[in-house]
Amino acid sequence: MSANNSEPKAWTGTIQDYLSLGYIYLLVLGIASDSIYYGMLGINILSYSSILDVLLSPVVHLTSSPVFPIVIILMPTLLYFYLKWIDKKIAKSNREGNTKYLSPLLKNYSMQMVWIVFSGWIIFSAFIGFGFGGGAKMKTILESNNFSTPNIITFQNNESVNVRILGNNSGYIFYAEKGSGNVIVAPLPGNVRKIK
Repeated sequence: MSANNSEPKAWTGTIQDYLSLGYIYLLVLGIASDSIYYGMLGINILSYSSILDVLLSPVVHLTSSPVFPIVIILMPTLLYFYLKWIDKKIAKSNREGNTKYLSPLLKNYSMQMVWIVFSGWIIFSAFIGFGFGGGAKMKTILESNNFSTPNIITFQNNESVNVRILGNNSGYIFYAEKGSGNVIVAPLPGNVRKIK
């Protein structure tokens, strides 16, 4: 029997395999997204990040905006039900002996594998898109030198400054002051007392 007539290929990994690979994938995308966002602002975020910051980067992204988890959960879910619908159409077509309308992708791979690949692409696009989009938007805001400063940072010496916070991690806060397009990096522990 030729390879073209064989059953579609499916990966038979365990749930733990899926979770481990999924977390590693999200971890790489979280690092890439942060690197793109802060890189567009002239900051090498990895030089300011601890191991904990790197490990938690996917969780930070998922909780930073309500739109982000909706995109990476809702879109693969809709894709799953769409593929289930296609699977039923293919099964009906096969029962009727009509397979000429199947794409080579669906002839050679299982729906499970197609769903994993396309879901991975959706999640990749979301992470990288948020990195590029957020970084480009913030860079434009800073270059205008006319942005709002809705946050107040109070330092340990009781000095307070009105700023626009661009981001932070466990060790540093990144911000810009009114009338300045420069990004300021300030250590958090032992330096910042309060952020509003």
